[in-house]
Amino acid sequence: MSSHFRVLALLVPMLAVMAAEGDPAPAPAPAAKPAAVDNSMLNNLDLRLTFGGGGGGLNRVRNEDTDVEVDYEEGSSGSMAIHLIYLRARPGSVGFAVGGGLFAHSHDGEPEGGGPTSTVNAAGIDIYAAFVWRPTRNWHFELPAVVLSGGSAVVETDGADDSESGGYARFAGQVGAYYTFDFGLQLGLDLGASGFGTTIEDKNTNQEFTFSGGGGYLNLSVGYRF
Repeated sequence: MSSHFRVLALLVPMLAVMAAEGDPAPAPAPAAKPAAVDNSMLNNLDLRLTFGGGGGGLNRVRNEDTDVEVDYEEGSSGSMAIHLIYLRARPGSVGFAVGGGLFAHSHDGEPEGGGPTSTVNAAGIDIYAAFVWRPTRNWHFELPAVVLSGGSAVVETDGADDSESGGYARFAGQVGAYYTFDFGLQLGLDLGASGFGTTIEDKNTNQEFTFSGGGGYLNLSVGYRF
């Protein structure tokens, strides 16, 4: 009987090893497919008409030949622009916007000690660039945005027989909030500040004068997303 027990003692471990070696290896888990990225709303083209404050009235006038400055009481200002903006931002992420268009600005003011009102009417080209945050499909924010304006200006002074013309430059920084309806209509609001300047040559004295100013502004915009 002892010999039988010894044989069984040897067979049991051998059978256990053979059974373990015969088990098939577990099948590898299928690799998860990467989530599809929706690029259908990544690229956008917005056409906007903007109107509102021009960024402040005249603050001072400087005679470039005599270095004499006259401070002005800031008057009214206004602006209108039409911009075509390329916006690249996926809903739920950040991106950028670039573009430009045409502008028309008006600024006026009168000397602090009293005197005739001068008005600067300018027109030209805008260049626009901004960082974009787009939390949803319809809402997006452009902050900050920079607007560079360059063109020509005509300066008119009450009581003067002639107007004077010269180059015009303006720098503006702003933040904007925009809502675009599913059918394309876009409404927006811009809050910013700017500074401007134009240099003209007086025909009567042949002296150069620089008209400058600036200030805050609030603009409304209405547009369409293609």
